[in-house]
Amino acid sequence: MLTPDNLVEGLKTNYFNGSYPVKKVIDDAEYYGAEVLQLSSLYDYSRYLVNFNESATYSLELVVDKGAAGKKIRIQLDDKTEQDFALPLYQGRENEAEKSRFMRIEIGEFDISKGIRQLKLQCLGDPMCIVSYKFVKKGQSDYYFSNALKDENIPGLSVSEDATWNFASSALHSNKNVRNYAAAADKYIHDFDMEVEVAMPTPSLYTLSDEAGIAFHVRNFAMYNDASDGDYTEEELATREYAFQGYYLALTTMSATLYRVNFSGEKTVVLHTVNTSISAIKFHKISISMRGNMIAVWLDGKSLLNYIDDLGYGSGQVGLYTAKGEISYKNFKVRSVN
Repeated sequence: MLTPDNLVEGLKTNYFNGSYPVKKVIDDAEYYGAEVLQLSSLYDYSRYLVNFNESATYSLELVVDKGAAGKKIRIQLDDKTEQDFALPLYQGRENEAEKSRFMRIEIGEFDISKGIRQLKLQCLGDPMCIVSYKFVKKGQSDYYFSNALKDENIPGLSVSEDATWNFASSALHSNKNVRNYAAAADKYIHDFDMEVEVAMPTPSLYTLSDEAGIAFHVRNFAMYNDASDGDYTEEELATREYAFQGYYLALTTMSATLYRVNFSGEKTVVLHTVNTSISAIKFHKISISMRGNMIAVWLDGKSLLNYIDDLGYGSGQVGLYTAKGEISYKNFKVRSVN
């Protein structure tokens, strides 16, 4: 967050043509109480020191008010040439309930060397409010992963150390009431296309609500020791079901639910649920595409759901995740899209 502690030190060298630039959010549930930077007039700017721990290509992730959509902002790193960017247009639907008045977007592609760099954010005439900024590492531009998942020969698949996957009927299988995670190895996938075939167990009165599925743009996966005596630490209990930040497409034989996960608790929310029929035992193809904050899902080639998440996660791993439901997977493919 852009708190006064970040800003006051630099105000003497920053230029603001107008009132004090830091305001508190009081009219938004998601960011209530946050301090935001207001760039109100032409050429208003603010500078920050940013420490990069590795040389890499990055994009700049901003949380801005939706009124800034389509407007321009000027970015400068150190004394390099200033670059002007148009912020993406807002893609959401105005009648969607409980939406924040802010949105998270990504702009630019910057080759940045390790060390402390100076960042300048400048207004080009159209007022905007900035809640936060973050540089996000870009993954391999032509990344592609494909594996049939029929046996343990799975190079390029990153499997969590606490996983208990097994192979049954030439497919990767997760048993009921266990948590498993495996993902394509690239940790910084942005836009992507993926597909995998899934088979659910025969439903019963006790399994209708058991979910398992696909996780994407996963960050900060939290492992725990699934001890047989149930001796969990407080931290393990807090993350037992939703143990990461990212998206989770949770499947049952009767529904598909898209979650925005921020570990267990009130920060994990249901974004969209659709009723569907995923017949048991046989394999069905699930396909997911992500472009910016737009998510599209298909079941056996037919559109299942579309969702635009204003405050979504812009990058992370793409993989397979189960929290409590039994499921089998085969023919898992992931391709980054630039």
